[in-house]
Amino acid sequence: MYSLKESKISFEDMFLEIADRNKIKTYNFVFYVPSDSEEYSMAKFVKPSILREEVKSTIKAKLSVQPDYFNNKSLNDIKTDLVDLFEDDIIDLFLGSVGISSVVKLQGDRRKYHMKHIDFMCPVAEENVEKIRRELEDLESGDGLLVISGNSYHFHGLDVMSCSEWCAWMDKLKKQTERDVNDMDVIFGKREPSTTLDLDWPYIQWARNFSVLRVMPSASKKRPRIIFEVKE
Repeated sequence: MYSLKESKISFEDMFLEIADRNKIKTYNFVFYVPSDSEEYSMAKFVKPSILREEVKSTIKAKLSVQPDYFNNKSLNDIKTDLVDLFEDDIIDLFLGSVGISSVVKLQGDRRKYHMKHIDFMCPVAEENVEKIRRELEDLESGDGLLVISGNSYHFHGLDVMSCSEWCAWMDKLKKQTERDVNDMDVIFGKREPSTTLDLDWPYIQWARNFSVLRVMPSASKKRPRIIFEVKE
């Protein structure tokens, strides 16, 4: 049975812990404009090539850093470094935020790996935390950290995956949302979803070829914070 233990660990310490656990050589951060739910509503039904171009256009800058970066710097420094990399519309600067890409490189290995991410859509509420715990167990997510993202929650897994394992993970998340994505009553708000997962998120990440979770505030959402350690 999966368990939840309260945690006040910082994102910086989380990245150091994951790096030590997996021998991570580099993380990848992005400055991007987070998608509104209305913008990619029913993403499954958008032509893949169109969705791919739309989600690519939301990424404004990328930055690779070694884990040691977080021994004396913070996510605020990451944002400063990212913003310095692009000259763009002031509106993008206002609306944009910093996200962690799932893509990582490991020490002594040229292959690409991914961190395990999940984005949820259920409102912040005590009863929904228990629903998430059960769903993480059902998905066999493994150990990780649960984050209040602003309006809902995120999950950051502690173990990395190969590219093929990441594809299988995205397929699993898509299958978890399939029933609700195809239900017109859910789409039009007549029935509550049977899953806590964000219905569009897996399709958007699939179009990107990597997943992104926000780690800094945006114009409309608060700064995410870690609240629970998830144990298998």
